[in-house]
Amino acid sequence: MVKVPPPETLNYHLTQGDFFPLAGPLSGADNWMGKQIRVTAQGLPAILTLKGNGFAPAQITLDGAGQKSIYAIGPNATIVVKLPPNTITTTVTSR
Repeated sequence: MVKVPPPETLNYHLTQGDFFPLAGPLSGADNWMGKQIRVTAQGLPAILTLKGNGFAPAQITLDGAGQKSIYAIGPNATIVVKLPPNTITTTVTSR
């Protein structure tokens, strides 16, 4: 028999949606995000790093924890956002 704890007692981060995680020798490097992702932070905060990586400027909208934030990301910009624990945040890009 296996005892499974209630989900609300677990600490985890889950990313779903239009993104491409890098694997192999590039793991730990930046991942590419498409139009939209959804980040669940359960038990602990999550750190979301938004980078322009040489692309044309884009508008990024974060919607979660009862707040909506809009960021303008330039080609060489980096913005770090701390997502609160026990939240689901939807991230949408204009590009």
